Amino acid sequence: MFARRLFTWSHVPVYFLLLIVLPTAGTLLAGYLAIFEGIISWRDIIIFAVMYVLTELGVTIGYHRMLVHQSFQTNPVLKFIFLMLGSMTMQGPAMNWASVHLKHHAFTDDHEDPHSPTVGGWLHSHFGWIFSTTPEEVLQAKQTFGKKFLQDKMVVFMHKTFFLWTILGFVICYIAGGWTGLLWGGFVRLFFTLHATWSVNSICHILAVDYSIPMMKVAIIF
Repeated sequence: MFARRLFTWSHVPVYFLLLIVLPTAGTLLAGYLAIFEGIISWRDIIIFAVMYVLTELGVTIGYHRMLVHQSFQTNPVLKFIFLMLGSMTMQGPAMNWASVHLKHHAFTDDHEDPHSPTVGGWLHSHFGWIFSTTPEEVLQAKQTFGKKFLQDKMVVFMHKTFFLWTILGFVICYIAGGWTGLLWGGFVRLFFTLHATWSVNSICHILAVDYSIPMMKVAIIF
């Protein structure tokens, strides 16, 4: 068994800390207001559902299938939309996400895997790896596994303007539904999209991976 990776506060950017605090606080507040104050409407639920589906597709289809696996090619407009929606999940710029995920595929569930539950445990694979991964390690992943993304002008542009698209996601929710629309379509939606993605790295790899199947076949299946 490889050594468990050490957590250090020096590795925790404020941005990633916000991934835990703000969505969780927003979800608790939304739940309290809905249950005890009756402050919720069908508009809030629709905004949440639409934003959840669209932004999750940005990650699963845009970041994962389009960039990581190169499963398909599309026109520049649709490519931009996928990358924009993926950015709204606040899981990082497409270039970083795809490069780190390619490293994950290259070293699935061993000591070089950025988020292996067999090395660091469930919490590490769920979101702890984000805090223990240094900027230097992300840069190394881009230089080793993401060289093609460095040559992709749209991916580079989305990397440079990443925070613009994350903010736009919240602005759209506020315009569509006011502060309750922002709460449900912004913070509650973000809570569920983040944990949905993180659960693939943690729960699915712990409970659903059959290590008797060669990893190449697993990659093809999924």
